[in-house]
Amino acid sequence: MFGIRKRFNFSKEIAFFHTFITLLLISLTYNNNSSISIISSVLFIVLLSCTFFFRSKLIIKYVFAVASLAACIISIRYSTLNFGSSMLHTYFITGIYVFLVSDVIFPNIVGLVLSFILLLNTSYNLAGYTHGIITMSLINSITLTVVGYLIRKYVNQQDNLEDTNDVLHYNILHDSLTALPNRVYFNKCVAEATERLKQNKNEQFAVAIMDLDRFKTVNDSLGHNNGDILLSSAGKRLLELANENILVSRFGGDEFALLIKDIKNRDEVINLLDKILISMSTPFMINGYKIITSASIGVVFSNENYTTPEEYLKNADIAMYEAKFQGKDRYVIFDENTQRRISKNLKLENDLKHALERNELLLYYQPIVSLKTDKIIGFEALVRWNHPELGLVPPMDFIPIAEETGLIIPIGRWILQEACRQVSLWHKRYKGTDSLIINVNMSAMQLKQWDIVEQIMEVIRETSISPSNLNIEITESALITDVRNSQIVLEQIRNLGVSIQIDDFGTGYSSLSYLQQFPFNVIKVDRSFVQQLDSNGKNHGVVKSIILMAHELNMQVTGEGIETKGQLIQLKDLGCEHGQGYYFSKPLNKDDAEKLLIKYFNGAK
Repeated sequence: MFGIRKRFNFSKEIAFFHTFITLLLISLTYNNNSSISIISSVLFIVLLSCTFFFRSKLIIKYVFAVASLAACIISIRYSTLNFGSSMLHTYFITGIYVFLVSDVIFPNIVGLVLSFILLLNTSYNLAGYTHGIITMSLINSITLTVVGYLIRKYVNQQDNLEDTNDVLHYNILHDSLTALPNRVYFNKCVAEATERLKQNKNEQFAVAIMDLDRFKTVNDSLGHNNGDILLSSAGKRLLELANENILVSRFGGDEFALLIKDIKNRDEVINLLDKILISMSTPFMINGYKIITSASIGVVFSNENYTTPEEYLKNADIAMYEAKFQGKDRYVIFDENTQRRISKNLKLENDLKHALERNELLLYYQPIVSLKTDKIIGFEALVRWNHPELGLVPPMDFIPIAEETGLIIPIGRWILQEACRQVSLWHKRYKGTDSLIINVNMSAMQLKQWDIVEQIMEVIRETSISPSNLNIEITESALITDVRNSQIVLEQIRNLGVSIQIDDFGTGYSSLSYLQQFPFNVIKVDRSFVQQLDSNGKNHGVVKSIILMAHELNMQVTGEGIETKGQLIQLKDLGCEHGQGYYFSKPLNKDDAEKLLIKYFNGAK
């Protein structure tokens, strides 16, 4: 708990003072040796105080009980009056009473009973002095009982109040879901670290912001309850990697923060970040769901020019954003170059919001070739952005931004409509192109739309193409966040007569198992395997295994990224059905794509 119980200590002091005065008066009144009386009384009070200040140590209380009896014996030894019995009861009974008051249930009832015992014993042993002694004992006993009751009641009230305040204080500084410190507490600690750095340049530290990748998709598909469990599990994994010099905090949503203190060199921070990335990419098992996610981390090291926690958090957030932009599942250390890149990306994000309405997006088409006939069988539609200032922006520069901002939804719908419209136009314009296919990529976010199947049906109807002319390409990463929903949606799309293809095969976590779970028609072997076929015999075996497995599952194979004749020959020898890459053609605008069609087909109808 956070509070220091000053009020409680003050209440005990009142009880000590009362007891001391009462016992001292009795001793001075009835003992001839006042110095001994004072010593015994002081000894008693000291021991009594110890029982309260060390109330959590039960052995101290028993020591007090024995020692208080010793104080009584000292008093009896040096009393001139036959008053030992009274002093014994005064000291001993009072000591036992206070001992009980501190912890025993119903202490006031016990104290009251002991008061009457004290009264009766004093009356019995002091017949000649009964009147004065009884009066003093009675006053002492009753006063102790009443005061003890009031003090205990007050203490309980203060304890309850302070407990409430402690809870409120804790809640103000901690996240309710993960029980981790929140932004308020984190900022306080960063401010303290900043001040220490001013006093001592060796007090180096780092601030890191971590964001779970694709968390929104998990939350939307599996529900907020499972999303909360994922956040709690992620927080626990971070704590497992932390030590006394690492503060783990949750800022809200899927964002966590770390304060890494007492840094000797940057390598130790980098090692920690690598461990975090590995930990976050390890699948989470939540209520029967296997959830695969990752983390994007931005880091900023301590800087004497920074004066506030906000500066650290701002720059760490900038670096985290850059990590997401670079492809997620990585960390980025903030520097001036990072800031410039992020500034550029922020401009792209703002401009992208208006790209559709300003007709700045356009499609390029890369041919897909039959390796048996060397004829074009279709195109893959690839989006480009004709930025008014930056010129032609490649998809790798703006698609991650579109996915992060949700702009991929309207952009994806436009790509689907425009690609189908264009292939329908070619069907009508050129002989022998009725079977010409068009491949359209679909993101995870698009797949989660409740009406995605209806959107595809509507586009097919509006453009008058056959469902068999449309291929939907899905990357494995688009499937792993919600396997069950993806299975259902893809089955519905395939039932329309649309072909389903898995793109970039071989780069995911569980590619082999996914081939049996999803209704794929075609496997597209990732270019990283194809481009090394000329020089790497190991990759030859990998590609061979993929093709054989695909054929066993009644699937066809497309080799991506073909750039050399040698790669083409090997793919043909391995039985690969289709090919795509710069060896045949780079992506073309619609006019150049039409010229290529004329070359391969019989001209206009």
